[in-house]
Amino acid sequence: MPVSPVAIVTGGAQGIGAAVCIELLKNGYRVCVADIEDLKAEEFVREQEKSFGKGNVIAIHCDVSKESDYSKLFEETLKYFKRVDVLINNAGVLLEHDPRKSLEVNLLGPLFGCHAALKYMGKSKGGNGGVVINTASLADWIFGFSGARAIFGSIRRLNISLPNTLTTIVPGEFEKGETGWAAYPSECPTEE
Repeated sequence: MPVSPVAIVTGGAQGIGAAVCIELLKNGYRVCVADIEDLKAEEFVREQEKSFGKGNVIAIHCDVSKESDYSKLFEETLKYFKRVDVLINNAGVLLEHDPRKSLEVNLLGPLFGCHAALKYMGKSKGGNGGVVINTASLADWIFGFSGARAIFGSIRRLNISLPNTLTTIVPGEFEKGETGWAAYPSECPTEE
C-alpha cells in the first residue's frame, strides 16, 4: 500500500495557506499546518480532522523568521509522518509599524525554509527529494520594491542543491472565500 505524501505549509492556518492545505488534503496528502498563531492552527486542524480524519493533519508552531523554528518544524513533522515531500513557504506579513519584521518573515523566512528543505529533504543529505514552493507578493512587482525579486534571486542560487523542483508563485488578488487564484510559476528542475 503506497504511503501518502506529506506537505508542510507555513502560514497554513488562514488565507491562501489554509486553502492550499485543504486542497492538499483533498488530493490525498497528509499535511503539517505550520503557523505562528497556535490557536488558529489548532482550530483549523480540528475542523479538517472532521473531513479528513485524525492523523492526516497536524499543527506545529513555526515563526518563519527564526531559522531554529524551521529545524524544529521538520524534525517534528518527520517524527510524526516519517517523511516530508513538499514544503510550501507561504507565510507572509505586511507590518507598517515593523518593517524589519516584515523583511525577516517575507525574505529570510523562505531562505530559512529552503535551507531546512536542503538539510531534511535533499537526496544528498539522506532525504527523499521533493518539491519546494515559495510564494511572493504581487505587490512587490507592482510597486517596484524588489523583495520578491530578492527571494527569486537568492533562491535560484540554492536550486542546484535543493530537492527535485523549486517553484515560486506570485498569487494574484485573493478575496476571502475564493477558491481560485492566479499564479506565475517559474519551475527550476535540479539534478537531484
